Amino acid sequence: MVESPRRADADGVEAFIRRIAAAFALGEPTDWQALPDVSTNLRWDVRTPSGRYVVKQLRYPPTDDIWRRAVERAAEFELRAHRAGFVAMAPPRHSVEGHLIELTTGVDGPAALVRVHEWMAGEPVSPLAPLATVAAAGQQLASVQTFGAVDHAGQAGSLRWWSWEPDRWLTALADAAMIDPRVAADGRRALAEAASLIDLSERCAKTWRMCHFDHKPDNVLLTARGLVLLDWDEAAMCPPRCEAAEAALLWAATGEEIDRQRLDAFLEGFRTAGGNLDEPTVADMGKWVASKTGWFDYMARRALQVLPCSGREADRALTLARSALQELSDGLGAADQWVRWMG
Repeated sequence: MVESPRRADADGVEAFIRRIAAAFALGEPTDWQALPDVSTNLRWDVRTPSGRYVVKQLRYPPTDDIWRRAVERAAEFELRAHRAGFVAMAPPRHSVEGHLIELTTGVDGPAALVRVHEWMAGEPVSPLAPLATVAAAGQQLASVQTFGAVDHAGQAGSLRWWSWEPDRWLTALADAAMIDPRVAADGRRALAEAASLIDLSERCAKTWRMCHFDHKPDNVLLTARGLVLLDWDEAAMCPPRCEAAEAALLWAATGEEIDRQRLDAFLEGFRTAGGNLDEPTVADMGKWVASKTGWFDYMARRALQVLPCSGREADRALTLARSALQELSDGLGAADQWVRWMG
């Protein structure tokens, strides 16, 4: 276990905000406030005479070289996508040193990676958004994939590009009596089945390209300009069919159910805009399965406090880790039906 980080006091937050404002040439901060905890990262709404910005402190430790290189590649892809103008998005800011991501002292003390975007005014997308909005989201994803095909495409890749040890962390949770033995046994079976499906997806994928990798309602704003796509930090190489299948499910989710009408609306928009998910198979489910497995891996590490977090965050992470295992198991059972619906 690592010690839980202290909560930054007001003076510590102010010093952090002023340090980031100077590093990214934002001007003298006149107001700032923490944004709601809807992300694994820490975020602030910062205002200066020159504008309004979102400051984001990424929570993975910068000592994780695999993750750090991945997030740097994601930021570079995001910048190229912004310059190409394929979709509306929040403009990323360079630091005075010319970097999209700066390594600095985090708000709680340890070194952290920080980035800044210009503020985009808009409303969050409701889980029950109109079907027209869901269809527009499908069109948006197709536009990003069109750019990704031009920007960087290849014939090989991996859906497990981050540090990946879900079985290890499941065993650690069980050994610490943080999950029930029956839950652990069911989880091992689900993780084994998930690994087999991910292997199948990677073998079957004929095309890989840079993708947003996290297209879902939480990462989209409704604005006067239409849909604005946010949070490109996970952008990575992916089979576009797998990304489309996962995104369709995320946009069709209403609570614990998948709404067939919303699934159809998303895929209709996606296909109308040139996206391809013809004759889907269970191999197209690899990205959804990898994301659920990766989310469990991350939340298990936070629950165990292998990654720095507060006690409250660790408790919440344990709940999310358990949910991820259950959602993975349920999804594997429903995969064949979802694939039929996508066809």
